[in-house]
Amino acid sequence: MSSGDALARSPLSERTFVRWFVGAVSLFALSVAAIVAARPSLWPYVVTADLWLLSFPHVASTFSRTAFREADRREHRWQLVALPLLSIGGVAAIAGVAGIAALNGGYFLWQTFHYVRQGRGMYRALRHANGAEATDPLADWAMYLVALWAVAHRVAQRPTTFLSVPIALPVIPTQVEIVCAISAALALFAYALRSARDALSDRGRLEPASTLYLLTQVVIFVAAYIVIDSPSIGWLAVNLWHNAQYLFFVYAWNNRRYAHRDQPDNDKPDALRWFVAPERWWLFYAGFAAIGAAMYTVAALLADASVALFGLGATYLVLVHAINAHHYIADMVLWRAPRRPSSPSR
Repeated sequence: MSSGDALARSPLSERTFVRWFVGAVSLFALSVAAIVAARPSLWPYVVTADLWLLSFPHVASTFSRTAFREADRREHRWQLVALPLLSIGGVAAIAGVAGIAALNGGYFLWQTFHYVRQGRGMYRALRHANGAEATDPLADWAMYLVALWAVAHRVAQRPTTFLSVPIALPVIPTQVEIVCAISAALALFAYALRSARDALSDRGRLEPASTLYLLTQVVIFVAAYIVIDSPSIGWLAVNLWHNAQYLFFVYAWNNRRYAHRDQPDNDKPDALRWFVAPERWWLFYAGFAAIGAAMYTVAALLADASVALFGLGATYLVLVHAINAHHYIADMVLWRAPRRPSSPSR
């Protein structure tokens, strides 16, 4: 299969997929968060639906890359064996030494980094799938500086709780937020100028799918961290966006993996092939929704047992944050858009 054929087979290069992946998911996340912001009484129902229908399945779907195929299990053995133990030990140590509020603060900051890092990866994957150079330093600056401004604004609010749990965040002066806002505005302005130049170029160098993706990510972060006053309801907007896009991406990535006939083990039967067949997207979702529900149910049962036996009331939080830490670390090494060689200068 030629590289051109491989690119043509990527769902990220199909307009219908991009409309759902970029446009529909972003609109859905913003709309739900806006409704909850207007009617805060809906919060417990919506966040419960988010956790069980999107958050838990998206965490479980990571294992499609590490646990289902023999070659994957060999390659990622440390993520299946050592990393869960390290995550539990590390999170328990932080909770024991620094306290739950500090653990929740670390979770908020690390999760935000996880969100923006995924956005950067999705942006690069879209560029690669549509024939452009995946690496784009100017876009990286824009996305990370907007996220930094968003976090600075939220930290400057000095919230005392986040997701109904006490939170401890560093204290920063207002001037820091102002500097972050100006830096983000300058990066976005530079990106906009370059995009306008590319759009007007006779070579048509603007890549519209990734450009639209960056704009939607900026809107999501500004809405979630700056426009929406409540940290928890703002979290809902960015969390819905992240979870849904992650599920779309993981399904598409695995589906495309079987399209490459020259990959090792592609002719061997395995459960993952059954889950990610093009006509079975619903089965992929249902399967990982069930796995995710089982993971977090086991965590709840272990927490109940620890309370009954040892009186350790924070065990569920520790286990949930350990699952999250495992997911964040695994995500950092699993999903990478290949670099395309730079075009020779003309």
